[in-house]
Amino acid sequence: MLIYASVMWVYENFALLFGLQFENPLLGMMNYVSVWFSGFLFSGFLIPINDIVWPFRILAWILPFRYGVRASVYNEFIDTTWQECEVDEEGSVCGVEEVCYGDRNNPTKRQDGADVLDALGDVFDVISSDNTLVEDILVCLALGIAVKLLYSYSLYSGVGKTTNIVPKA
Repeated sequence: MLIYASVMWVYENFALLFGLQFENPLLGMMNYVSVWFSGFLFSGFLIPINDIVWPFRILAWILPFRYGVRASVYNEFIDTTWQECEVDEEGSVCGVEEVCYGDRNNPTKRQDGADVLDALGDVFDVISSDNTLVEDILVCLALGIAVKLLYSYSLYSGVGKTTNIVPKA
């Protein structure tokens, strides 16, 4: 729950910032959606971080979606154990509908969450069995504070900028 709340807090701060930056609320909303989509696209979940062109790679580090996905997937899978897989002598899985993750030579033939996370990490760059929950939450909180500071600066600098109403002569 804390993972989700920290990621949503960062995006809420982006919404506040863009709502203040633009006179037209549609422009603020479009910028918010583009930040959310950029976070999704460049999080390392869809495109591996090493395959992202260097100017856009910075988005993988400053947008919270990557940290939220990594922490959520770890939190969901790490304490789970799956049923054993039947493997024949050739090393292939017996049964068409079975999917095996992790070490197939494991004598218990059971897959724990770390095995599944490491197997998913082969496909999705951002997922691993390393425990980064605290780091991910702290990075999201730091990103949220940074965006909130930008919002506060924009609010403070925009307070004195009002138009004067001059009565007709």
